[in-house]
Amino acid sequence: MKTSILLIILATAFFTNAQTNKYNVIKVNGGIFNVTQSSELSQGNSFVDEDNMNFKQNSFAYVISNMRKKYMLRTPNIESDDADIFSSANLALSPIRSRGQLSTRGAVSETGVKDFKTYLGIENFSIIGNQLEIPMDESRYPLNNEEFIVFHYDIKDAKISKKVGFNNQVLKIEKEKLKISNNNTLHSDTIQSVSVYKYKPLTDDYELITEINLCFLDSNTLKQELETILSIIKGDSMTPDDVEEYLKQYVIDIYGNMDDNQLDAFIGTVNKK
Repeated sequence: MKTSILLIILATAFFTNAQTNKYNVIKVNGGIFNVTQSSELSQGNSFVDEDNMNFKQNSFAYVISNMRKKYMLRTPNIESDDADIFSSANLALSPIRSRGQLSTRGAVSETGVKDFKTYLGIENFSIIGNQLEIPMDESRYPLNNEEFIVFHYDIKDAKISKKVGFNNQVLKIEKEKLKISNNNTLHSDTIQSVSVYKYKPLTDDYELITEINLCFLDSNTLKQELETILSIIKGDSMTPDDVEEYLKQYVIDIYGNMDDNQLDAFIGTVNKK
């Protein structure tokens, strides 16, 4: 009899825990109203599986569970003519696939980047702030008037071919120079489908290196995200190195590949040991 009662208690406790997963909000894009809690979803607050959400169309949030797993909370794929979509949280949560330990270091030597395709990747490449300087290996990517890097992409219906600036052997990717071309302006911090070429103007020879989405991340917004994560995990038994690795993996999983040195330096300023 005592054994049966104990099993019932354990089963009830397990079921209760399984039904009360808690999720901490790291970033919200758009408008999501927690009907159960009668509050707007915002950075730093939390919710559980059973909470009912009212989504503005195309709204989403990045959240971390009490098991430190990453999810996207987004408008469910429901056909509706209404401006808002109502759903329980558990139906709107999607696990975020880990991109693994992406690193640009394997593409870089003492003389600079030797493999630009591996460095940039083939999906999203993100830059923190408005620019990034990249030392390039001269034997593989000489930067001069006879050979340089060109980005091809679209702004609305206009086809853009933009020479990427450089100083000696340092490539300089600058957001403002890429977002504006003649009378065309890109009103987004992400440049979709950028074809990266090595170009020789004397022979009009293009060598395709890779194609990426080039994303510029607002440093203050990213800092707030990482500080929110730190406030959540600071009570965990994680070493400083574990915390740093968790923050780095979060950024990579959410925003894609980026320069290791820039990411390490940025996380270092946020996660001061």
